[in-house]
Amino acid sequence: MSKLSKKLIGGIITLGLLLLIIACSSEENMTENQSEQDILDGDLEPITFSFFAADTNQDWNGMDTEIGQVILQQTGVTLEGDFALGDPAERISLFAASGDYPHFVLPKGDGNLLVEAGAMIDLRPLIEEHAPNIQKVYGDYLNRMQWSEDDDSIYFLGTYPVDQQNWEPGHSFWLQHEVVKELGYPEINTVDDFENAIKEYYEMHPEIDGQPTIPLTLLADDWRILISVTNPAGWTTGAPDDGEWFIDEKTHEAMLRYRRPEEREYFRWLNHMNAEGLLDPESFVQQEDQYKSKIGSGRVLGLIDADWSISESQTALREAGKYERMYGVYPVTLDESFEPRNFQDNGYIPSWGIGITVDNPDPVRAIQFLDWMASEEAQILNNWGIEDVHYQLNEEGVRYLSSEQRQERLSDSSFRKRTGIDMYKAYGHIMGMAC
Repeated sequence: MSKLSKKLIGGIITLGLLLLIIACSSEENMTENQSEQDILDGDLEPITFSFFAADTNQDWNGMDTEIGQVILQQTGVTLEGDFALGDPAERISLFAASGDYPHFVLPKGDGNLLVEAGAMIDLRPLIEEHAPNIQKVYGDYLNRMQWSEDDDSIYFLGTYPVDQQNWEPGHSFWLQHEVVKELGYPEINTVDDFENAIKEYYEMHPEIDGQPTIPLTLLADDWRILISVTNPAGWTTGAPDDGEWFIDEKTHEAMLRYRRPEEREYFRWLNHMNAEGLLDPESFVQQEDQYKSKIGSGRVLGLIDADWSISESQTALREAGKYERMYGVYPVTLDESFEPRNFQDNGYIPSWGIGITVDNPDPVRAIQFLDWMASEEAQILNNWGIEDVHYQLNEEGVRYLSSEQRQERLSDSSFRKRTGIDMYKAYGHIMGMAC
């Protein structure tokens, strides 16, 4: 999947860093023979650390993966993961109320609850003394992680990619390859183009593989409503992906996105799709697993979503040999007066990341481990895997995938869970640092 290239070029250090961060122990407990270099040499005593992540990770298999075993061997760290089910703010609020915390927390947008409860350690002095790789990776972005104007502490290391270059749209409108192929590859630039392609193919093929064809389905399960239902109103009307707010580029005035008249017209179009019988009536009640199952069946013609949201279903289609039922992404806007802004640089986002709690038994070793995860060695391990097993080196020392290795990554739905490649990262593409 080309997302791998994006992460490598961006130098992402995510949950690997994050989760692995979780696995460390304090300078007070280190013997005279246990220097910081011992961490890199894998000579420290085994230790287990817990973490809580606000996102789910269905592939999490602890250290029982090929990459996990290398990490364990190199660091002595075993990670015990706990992932949110439902609203992560509820779990985080329980942590704050009880005063009992996992060793590491990846709270996404609810870190303030933990900071206000006094649960988080200031990472700034730890980074300055023990983390040269982290300092190199983040550079001036470290200052962006200052908690507030009045509090210069760094409670969370941002895990968005640093200086990332996007090679893919990331999110937009998706159509099955078979749809555009049968229609003679029409241009798909506006919602009308998208609708016409779906409608024409649906009329010709009311069933696929003996099941009713679904023209368009959306995902409104929990926070995912933002990705598949509401954010596209901004995508299609020339707004960058700045969350729930729109910033006027001339006046710098901020307004709630949904107050824009342009976005109102997008929702009118969704209502029109529903009135035409082209919108799945279960769009606003189905759960994520039901949504993915429909896509994986090959009978959904169109989607409006992010690539990471449908990647699992794309892999399932490829695994089943249904290549024609996989999806291509198209730069759809409300009309031709708007331009898509997928590739606009939004700047570095420092607010979401991983933090060390006051219950962590060894913050020094924790930050040292995180620093190791920021090294080139760990970056290659977590993104590429093990040399001659998951990737090759050519005579010039350049890493590449053989055709068999590439096919395995694309078509084996158990690849991530089995190998651990790309698994020890928080929030997938959302969390990361760049070397």
